[in-house]
Amino acid sequence: MRTSGNKRLTAAERKRERDKLNQRNKRQRERERIATLEETICRLEQELQLATGSAHVGSVDLQTNNNNKILTASCLSDTLLTAHNLVITNSSNSSSRPSSSSISSSPEPIMMTLSMDSVTKLINTQEWKRLPLLSFSPLPAPLFLLQTERVGSVIEQLRSTPNVAELLPGTPSALDLLFGGSGNELADIIVSALAPYPILPPEKFAIAWLIYIYFRWYVAPSEESFAAIPPHMRPTTCQFFITHPVHIVAIIWPELRDQLILHWSKYNLESVFGLLSCTIRIRESFNGSFIKRENGGEPQVDEAFYQRFMHRDGWGILERFKAEYPDLMEGIDDKIMIREEHLLPA
Repeated sequence: MRTSGNKRLTAAERKRERDKLNQRNKRQRERERIATLEETICRLEQELQLATGSAHVGSVDLQTNNNNKILTASCLSDTLLTAHNLVITNSSNSSSRPSSSSISSSPEPIMMTLSMDSVTKLINTQEWKRLPLLSFSPLPAPLFLLQTERVGSVIEQLRSTPNVAELLPGTPSALDLLFGGSGNELADIIVSALAPYPILPPEKFAIAWLIYIYFRWYVAPSEESFAAIPPHMRPTTCQFFITHPVHIVAIIWPELRDQLILHWSKYNLESVFGLLSCTIRIRESFNGSFIKRENGGEPQVDEAFYQRFMHRDGWGILERFKAEYPDLMEGIDDKIMIREEHLLPA
């Protein structure tokens, strides 16, 4: 290459030309990378929208900041309530599980670092194979909805048991969930964990049923076991990317699960779950019959009761909970709030 004076470029001039070329190439690679990220996130949103039946998925804006790719999304699915800033790195050494130090406990938008590999892996994994990031570590308070040490031990033992799906019936026995003490280890640990809580009998039975089918899928993932979980009880996007206390999976409303996952360190979880256990209700089931026996056979769950607790609209919560924890109820339709007179059959 020659200058206008027909002289060869000096070493310094050649270096400047190389630097300019490198910068142009870098900017081009960056534009291509951003386009790839936008396309990947769009695919994830579309897939989650189809999976959750969401009518709306939040907008995505990708920009560059200090050589990090910053993804600003109002939500990745209908279950994410607050705006999140996700820093997606392209390093193969980046952890796919954010540490607690990378997650703010403030109500401001959450800054969370994810590796691109973790996002891509989620997209490319079949829905029934996507497991939540559960923590079975003990927490300070002595009582919880699920007792982590015992539950964790049983769950891990079941996960390592060959042909575990054959040992755990897909439809739990009503007797097993009412009294425990059977040969069904999963049912036994759930009944034991729920026993200390002042949950009314219909609600306690229904929660035990939902937890049972959830963990049957968790220990032996399959399309069949996943399909048995009601859509509103399936893991949210937050549950795939943020490690959270196992107790949270028992919460009926995905919005409330996400609020606790994002901000649980702000709360005394024993108090939260204690009040939740006193105020959660199944509509039209107050002091009603939920178990029946036909022709002297084994007790069976009442079909109408079953249909109510398997659907999100069948559940409600007394107004006292929202009065105590208004932040946790943010984004949840007030239609779930109920008064005692609304619990009685029509």
